Amino acid sequence: MKNAIKYTLLFCFVTIPLIASDLNGDYYFNRGHRWYKYGIKQNYQESIKYFLLAAGQHPSEIQFFLGKILLQGDIVKKDYNKAFKAFMLSAQQGHSDAQYYIGYMYLRGYGVEKDYKQAREWCLLAAEQNNVLAQYNIGIMYYHGYGVEQDYSEALKWFLLAAEQNNALAQYRIGFMYYHGHGVERDYSEALKWFLLAAGQNHSNAQFYIGFIYMHGLGVPKDLDFDEAMKWFLLAAEQNNALAQYRIGRMYLIGYGVEQDYHEAMKYFLLAANKNDLEATYNIGDMYYYGYGVPQDYDEALRWFKICHEIENGDDQVKSLAGQKIDSIFKIKKELNNLYFEN
Repeated sequence: MKNAIKYTLLFCFVTIPLIASDLNGDYYFNRGHRWYKYGIKQNYQESIKYFLLAAGQHPSEIQFFLGKILLQGDIVKKDYNKAFKAFMLSAQQGHSDAQYYIGYMYLRGYGVEKDYKQAREWCLLAAEQNNVLAQYNIGIMYYHGYGVEQDYSEALKWFLLAAEQNNALAQYRIGFMYYHGHGVERDYSEALKWFLLAAGQNHSNAQFYIGFIYMHGLGVPKDLDFDEAMKWFLLAAEQNNALAQYRIGRMYLIGYGVEQDYHEAMKYFLLAANKNDLEATYNIGDMYYYGYGVPQDYDEALRWFKICHEIENGDDQVKSLAGQKIDSIFKIKKELNNLYFEN
């Protein structure tokens, strides 16, 4: 990513002198270039300051690139306020990507107060120019009801527009809607079709869902296909997808389609638990509680069940089970303590 942005800066170096039309623009550009290339130490912060001044004199493409550099923060410290200013200069000249980013910043509250109405208006301006990310984000706003009444049909319309441009995020969302029956009749075959399109672009959640579909035989010719499920889970897990890592752990723990292997189960549960996956965290506690592949250790089990119980998001039923195990461990410890003193 750093190299990509450095090349963007180099683009600025080459382009600005060619399109500069006034002395002030040249002056600011030359100061920025000097700080970037010839300073005692390369000073990206100082160079950005002068490029921003130069951007005020030059076309929308330069202003847009400066906004991205400041928003991403790969080679300079993130500065949402300056990024917003640069995007606005570009967006007011009709630059669709800049219009999208203005909408995105309003949607997320980056550098400005969160404002769904402004987010939608700017994304609509970009979407009118067929901006794929704007189309996707308008879909998200209708899907969740951000600043508009929740409307799955309208969300699907916008996702389809983005998906037609091969946007993996939109393809995944359409698959998700068919999988769960959100605004459409539930259709696992249609869901699989869209997940496969997104997975072909390495969308890890789509890869996970394909694995889940094959694991449970949902809308596929073979009722259960653990080999195909494992293939897709592994692809997602390689991208650090916690849901897939947990599922692989469960397959090794139970022996679904693979030889039962507690060591592999623990390995994948730990990977997922490091990302606060509730069920993986619970299963690690369970393995220590029962001694599956590890020495039985109530203290270690207690530690993991407590972590599980404290995770903010997740299935309340799993948290309840963790709470029951915590009570059980305290009861066991008390009984062992009483036996010790009786003897």
